[in-house]
Amino acid sequence: TCLEYKYPDDLVSGWIGDTRSIPKGKVYLIKSHDVNRSLAYRANTYFYSFRDVRDALLSSQRKFGQEPTIEYCGYYIKGYMAAERYAHEMFKYEEFVHDLEGAVERIQSHLCMSAPTEAILSRLPSLQPREKAAKGYDETTLMHGEHATHTKQGEWRTGLDKKLLDRIRDEYGWWLEKNEYSIY
Repeated sequence: TCLEYKYPDDLVSGWIGDTRSIPKGKVYLIKSHDVNRSLAYRANTYFYSFRDVRDALLSSQRKFGQEPTIEYCGYYIKGYMAAERYAHEMFKYEEFVHDLEGAVERIQSHLCMSAPTEAILSRLPSLQPREKAAKGYDETTLMHGEHATHTKQGEWRTGLDKKLLDRIRDEYGWWLEKNEYSIY
């Protein structure tokens, strides 16, 4: 929404896999779930968001039927570590959703803009699912139809296997502590 505000007629957006088919533009917003080094070097600004990896595992299970494993946990953390090297700003999901104003201000500072925060917030699109687009995702939010799994913060406590939680704690407790996530 910040880019739409700053570049109302020049912004083109899409997923990384669609870069060859999206229209030409002056300013591009490209969404990707993977940290891409070459894209990071080419980008003027690179934002990355992350959440408690255990909630991410549970959400991924709900959305994709992907079994939560220590390997997927490692994959997510590896992506986080790559983003630390390349991202201009890292957004902790749990903080982002509770402080949209702060997130908008941080984004604006990287985009060298200073629109009224309320003006940006009032233009945020609804995250409610719309009719399925031909591209498979909403062209405004870039979210796939069933993107939101409504996984609540800390739901991993009851949704993931205790053995897996023990392994995550043992192997990635350092990451949980670094990001101020509860170990238990």
